[in-house]
Amino acid sequence: MLAKGAQGGLNAGCYRLMYRSRDETGIDLVTASDLRRLYEAALARQQPLPISVSVGVHPIEILSAAFKAPVGVSEIAIAGGLHGGPVRLSSGVTVDVPALADAEIVLEGELLPIGWTEDEGPLMPWENAWLGAAATEAQVWNVLKTAGVDVVSVAVTEGSACRWSVIASIRKRAGGGKNALMAILALPDTKHAIVVDDDIDISDPTQVEWARTFRVQADRDVIVISDAQAKHVDPSVRPWELAKGQLPMTAKMGIDATIPEGIPPMYYERIRHVWLDDVSWDDYR
Repeated sequence: MLAKGAQGGLNAGCYRLMYRSRDETGIDLVTASDLRRLYEAALARQQPLPISVSVGVHPIEILSAAFKAPVGVSEIAIAGGLHGGPVRLSSGVTVDVPALADAEIVLEGELLPIGWTEDEGPLMPWENAWLGAAATEAQVWNVLKTAGVDVVSVAVTEGSACRWSVIASIRKRAGGGKNALMAILALPDTKHAIVVDDDIDISDPTQVEWARTFRVQADRDVIVISDAQAKHVDPSVRPWELAKGQLPMTAKMGIDATIPEGIPPMYYERIRHVWLDDVSWDDYR
């Protein structure tokens, strides 16, 4: 979806549109985003916000639109960088907002200044959920590097809709596990985070579970942050109990599954199967 800011800048994002009638859909603007800020500004002026929706586009455009770019950074420019050339745009027909020229379908419309909301149900999976994983991982990597964490690898889990649960492995200094957790949990979409040492392969769920089981004491290594930003699509926040227009709140959890400071790492190493690891069948052929 593309929209223009007051200064003419172009914003791109991936948003769910729930069918209501031939000429009307709902849109999820619960989470803070550039589009929500643009809509709130238009609502304050009691003016509609023109938009275009490009359907059937290149995966790079989806990946770039799903990335939560800093304010002032163009998602279209990011897409152009990944393409290695400019992204082709076409002028709007009924609105003064361009669309992706190579899209299979373009919808044009307006976000009306109605100032009220309606309930929505769950929607099916869509490709930006999976492609958004890479964008989320890049965002996590950036905040960890900014926080001075020596990050090795980052992954978001498929079971968390490729966005809400993050696993990171780090080369830890004293207190580094907790610092990494606080940096990750500061991201608005992250609900759960696990930080492990660099001897854990975070692409292997068994290794991550092993670290969580044998390197964690809950009273010392688990962080809980109450009353944090949430989304209505998370049923655990019980959105059906909220008043219309009320924003949901959630509790975020971080697990420091790194080896505690001051204890020899050998006490926390995985059992090494000597014969299995050292014997080669080729020696007995």
